[in-house]
Amino acid sequence: MGRSGSKKTGQKKSSTARKDEVGGKELSSSVPGKRPADGKKANGGTRRSDRDRMSSLKLLVDKPWTRTLLVSALLLVASIIVRLYRLEHPRSVVFDETHFGKFTDWYLKGEFFFDIHPPLAKMVFAYLGSALGYELSEVDPYRHIGLRFKPGDKFLILRGISAFFGAFVPVFMFLTCEELDLPLESSLLATSAVLFEHMLVVESRLILINSQLMFYLSLSLYFAVRLWKSSQGTPQRWIFLVLTALAATGAISVKWTAGVTPFVIALVSFFGLLFPHARLTLSECGIAATIAFSAYTLLHYLHFKALPNTGQGTPFVSQGFRATLQGSEYYGKVPEASFWSRYYELSQAMFWLNKGTTKAHPFMSPWYTWPLSTKHMIYAGGIGLPGSGPVKLIVNPGVALLTVSAVGITILATLLSIRYRDSRLVTNSAKTLHMSAALVAAWILNLLPYMAVERSAFLYHYLPGLYYAQILLGVVVAGLPKVPRRIAASLMIATIVAAFINWSPWIYGLAVPRASKWRLNLFDSWY
Repeated sequence: MGRSGSKKTGQKKSSTARKDEVGGKELSSSVPGKRPADGKKANGGTRRSDRDRMSSLKLLVDKPWTRTLLVSALLLVASIIVRLYRLEHPRSVVFDETHFGKFTDWYLKGEFFFDIHPPLAKMVFAYLGSALGYELSEVDPYRHIGLRFKPGDKFLILRGISAFFGAFVPVFMFLTCEELDLPLESSLLATSAVLFEHMLVVESRLILINSQLMFYLSLSLYFAVRLWKSSQGTPQRWIFLVLTALAATGAISVKWTAGVTPFVIALVSFFGLLFPHARLTLSECGIAATIAFSAYTLLHYLHFKALPNTGQGTPFVSQGFRATLQGSEYYGKVPEASFWSRYYELSQAMFWLNKGTTKAHPFMSPWYTWPLSTKHMIYAGGIGLPGSGPVKLIVNPGVALLTVSAVGITILATLLSIRYRDSRLVTNSAKTLHMSAALVAAWILNLLPYMAVERSAFLYHYLPGLYYAQILLGVVVAGLPKVPRRIAASLMIATIVAAFINWSPWIYGLAVPRASKWRLNLFDSWY
């Protein structure tokens, strides 16, 4: 009897256990008293499931490539917003928009013109703009600076192209800093110095070519670092060799003044400086040079093909060159110049006119005023327009102060490291010191042409040099211990953002109350 009762009890327990395994629904219907316990189990399972999902998400975000992708996407969105806000203002021709707007229209008409810069950026405006809906206006809307655009003018498409290229520069800065193995806070500091840089934002909102220049320059540096970190003979090596050559060619094909960056890349690649795999073989150097020359030459071939008719540039070229242009008095009457002859002639004319650009301009400035931006440029007056103010070109004062400080600290640290080269501190900091010194050298090299040559120069010529100083800022802060580094980076980013907000009326052409103008004019020359 006892065994039978025990057996029945065991069967009942087993049945209850099986029901519990199936789920709480059946159990709760037969044993009402167990409902709260089952609810706790269900909630516990849900909490465990949520914790598992959060844990999986954290593991995913903690992966370097995921973090890099996420931050890059956020930076791109922020960069686009900063550039597209009030893109339609000023609704008039601003500064050199009068030139680049006309060049765009001449491409679409096929009329030959002459400019002191290579053709890439202008071709992008013309053909990408055309693909996006840009059309010629009945009357030239770019006749002179300050001319108001009419409702049918498609100038916003061209400004949008500038904004598109400029928006990627902060992203390339972040990716480059990541490849340099800088801590996240240092990478974000250098990136913030680009994202909120007043001068680059202004240039990226107008029909000007400097945003394209900085796009190719920053992209070529990123590809170059990837190249220098790759091992010889790997597919990655060849991929980044080709990409670096093409991106560097793109920079030169916008402006020759970008030539310092390809020169720096070539130096590091040839002599194997700073990176363990940086030295390229002679065959790799030859391939890169061939790719660059071929791409640059092809661009000019397309340039000539796109402009078959006589136009504004006809007086700048020879009779043989003119004989290739339909509508010229020499067309079909004298022997036509070959492609190579025209290629050389155009390059020679660009060189001499670049060198001879010495005419005084009210907004030109000497190179030594650029790092602290003690002289500004007025792009638009904003006079007589309700709710509008001027658009002025300056370096973000926060960025200017921090980058100049980084240059000064690096120069001082380099001199002290020579004197105390046997100390443990210098030995442990050798990598940071070498990288910082190289960036200062690149910064100086970008200023050197304006020191050595007498020609009209403007604040925007400082953009390539400033980019190296912005990387330098991140590298210098990366040399600090972890806690001080995070505090310093946070304070510096806050300074840059605060300065951007304070001087944003000069970016977006916003009206500033007369009583508040004092906080914008740091220097007498800014009035």
